[in-house]
Amino acid sequence: MGGSLRAETTPDERAVWLDFLCLASAGYGRFDCANRDALAVQLLISRELLDRAIKKFTEAKRLSIRYDKRERKEVFTIIKWAQYQAFPRSHHKKTGGDVPSPSSPSSKKRNKDREKEREREEAPKSAASFPHKAPKSAAFIALAPLPPIPKGLPFKTIEELENLRRRLEDLSSSPDSEQAEKLKKRYLKIISFYEK
Repeated sequence: MGGSLRAETTPDERAVWLDFLCLASAGYGRFDCANRDALAVQLLISRELLDRAIKKFTEAKRLSIRYDKRERKEVFTIIKWAQYQAFPRSHHKKTGGDVPSPSSPSSKKRNKDREKEREREEAPKSAASFPHKAPKSAAFIALAPLPPIPKGLPFKTIEELENLRRRLEDLSSSPDSEQAEKLKKRYLKIISFYEK
């Protein structure tokens, strides 16, 4: 809000800038354009508005354009890409605001770290994270997903595992959670024995 973009551009041009930031997010501050007419159609704007916005952004040193002769396309780069990211300022100082290559080792590690963080946030909370531990019902224990029966087990073992599964299903309507817990532990113990 406090930058010069608002004063230097029209609302239409600012909308194009936001579209450019979105396009560049997949390429770490860069995106390709083989045909400006197609880009205008993709952004649902006129070609005239696209050209005007590109000219304004390059003159204001917000955007740089390089023509790739081999692939016959323009490569747009958001200048100072790191400033548009949701990192703390200390991160910008460490990296110098450079745009990392998508294949650089630090980039890959950072992406893996982000992915792990996202998985942790999206993962259901475990019972340990709640202040009290609610007792589990037999239905909950019995109906919780069991690992599939591995192939190549002895016939008697497969029979026993199938029998345990049936007994757990029968217990799903019973209040006996202790029995369900024992059956499930037995099932998992057999599976883990054969996985070794």
